[in-house]
Amino acid sequence: MHKSSIVFFLSFTVLLFIGQSCTTPKPETPTAVDSPSTISISSFEECIAAGNPVMESYPRQCRTDKGILFTEILEENLVEPIILAPTDGSVDGVTHTGPEDTVIIEEPTVSTPPIVQPLPEPEPQDSPEAIVETVVHENPDYDVVEPQDSMEVDIDNVNWGDGDTTYDETSYEDTSADPNACSPEGAVDVTAGNTYYCLDGIWTHEDYVY
Repeated sequence: MHKSSIVFFLSFTVLLFIGQSCTTPKPETPTAVDSPSTISISSFEECIAAGNPVMESYPRQCRTDKGILFTEILEENLVEPIILAPTDGSVDGVTHTGPEDTVIIEEPTVSTPPIVQPLPEPEPQDSPEAIVETVVHENPDYDVVEPQDSMEVDIDNVNWGDGDTTYDETSYEDTSADPNACSPEGAVDVTAGNTYYCLDGIWTHEDYVY
């Protein structure tokens, strides 16, 4: 009886294993997902689509896990100008109430200089004539000596001895050339209340003596 129990238990175990094998579904083979390194990337857009990081630069750049950089290609005239409509309020002293506001810039005022008329030139006038009075002084105390053709020397007065030769101091004066000539130097003459001095051989009024 003991042997029959062992055989029955083994048979039951085998049947149970076979039954579980039939009811358990066959596991599916997982599908391999392509990693960014296995995807062929040839543009900036494909780099972003593969989940690679984008650097904040201008233009933007995308770096793959292998260190390859792809730069975003910007089309010309792609960026449109941004025009902001004016809003209500005051800025720098100018009040804006809507898009139709205009700021009037006044032209600078330039003052015109006055017209200056030239002054008339003065008419030429004749200069006043200088009246020169020639004062002829006649002094009766002095004789007028007539001009001489040659100077005569009295050789009789010459000492011809062995000593020093001496000459008489004879003064020859020619006063005929100028009626105002005088001699000796420094002489003073008072005539009709006027005083005259003999300076440089000419009678000179006291008003002209400096």
